[in-house]
Amino acid sequence: MTQMRWKMSRMPGLLRLLEGYRLYSSATVVEELPRVKQMWLYLKLVVRSAYVGAPVPDL
Repeated sequence: MTQMRWKMSRMPGLLRLLEGYRLYSSATVVEELPRVKQMWLYLKLVVRSAYVGAPVPDL
């Protein structure tokens, strides 16, 4: 476990990402759900439009 923590301390970006994920998986998820869903739909739209070659719409 200490070795894992040492590896984490060398990668602050990953640690921040995990911290953000832990925050997201807490109670705030219920409040953030519509926004997350909208972001996910937008992300799918961006990927699809990039795949097809269509212009990306504004959010």
